[in-house]
Amino acid sequence: MIIFLYGPNTFLAQQKINELKLKFFKEVDPGGDSLIIFDGASLELPALINANNTGSLFARKRMVIIKDCLSNKRANFLADLAAYLKNLTPSQDNIILFYEPLLLAKTKSSWLLDNGDKGKVLLKAQTELVNFLNQQKLTQNFAAFNETEAAKWLEKKAAAFQVKFDFRSLRALIAAVGLDLWRLNQETDKLIHFCLGRNAQPIITVEDVNLLVSNETEENVFALTDALGSGNKSAAAKILSDQLDNNHAIYLLAMIGAYFKNLLKIRQALDNGTASQKISGELKLHPFVVQKGINQLRHFNLVKLKNLTNDLQQLEWKIKTGQSDSGALLQWLAGS
Repeated sequence: MIIFLYGPNTFLAQQKINELKLKFFKEVDPGGDSLIIFDGASLELPALINANNTGSLFARKRMVIIKDCLSNKRANFLADLAAYLKNLTPSQDNIILFYEPLLLAKTKSSWLLDNGDKGKVLLKAQTELVNFLNQQKLTQNFAAFNETEAAKWLEKKAAAFQVKFDFRSLRALIAAVGLDLWRLNQETDKLIHFCLGRNAQPIITVEDVNLLVSNETEENVFALTDALGSGNKSAAAKILSDQLDNNHAIYLLAMIGAYFKNLLKIRQALDNGTASQKISGELKLHPFVVQKGINQLRHFNLVKLKNLTNDLQQLEWKIKTGQSDSGALLQWLAGS
């Protein structure tokens, strides 16, 4: 059986993957010995063939999860993978699950990969693999949420605990956090537990959001990047370690990643000759954020910022998909 999941909504996609894993453990493999997870970007086809063909002493079939195959740059890998999958017998017992987080829904003419802009058209080998995977019976697209969809999702999550958002608090939370469901989920958990712990009607108010969804983490992220840029790794490690005690690693990574993305945008704007007083309007960033960024750019050149941003994106993906844990953040800091 082949399962195909795709789309940039990594939170809901990972929930689905976890659901399928639990079902496999419950029905087939309680010990979890027959689950294999591959990083598709570095996967070699013999490793997949071996995993799929090797039997298990503890379960009647295996579950193989492969993430981000479309990023694999090995010569002929995608074409060879498609040919191998097409030759599998329909009755093959093993479950092979593919997840492509960068793949967007197909347009009228082509599939696109998310590249932060309008999308990049798939190459021929990528298209052939995706077309085959999309023909499977079990496929699902996890598209990114817009504000309306995120609001409905938040209301449903709160309602499961018999808690409600009022209109102002819902909009305030989305404005403060953005549309990253990993961060929204964490902040909503915090608000729900706070709301249930008081002797009052279980309604999350804008005052609750202002109280609990503070900018304290943002200030610590600024201190962290300042220490990192100046080469003070001991101070940076102390700040990061303290924050990991109080924040989920994914939330903290998202904050750090967003900050470095803003620094990169500001650096590029300055290098392109944009006057500092015009950057806020052009990049749609708060003037305070821009001023902070300009002050910190003395520590970072364009190449270093691009490398840091790419490293953080890869690390965030690995932690979100269970390939790394929060300790990888400290390892990243030591090597940066």
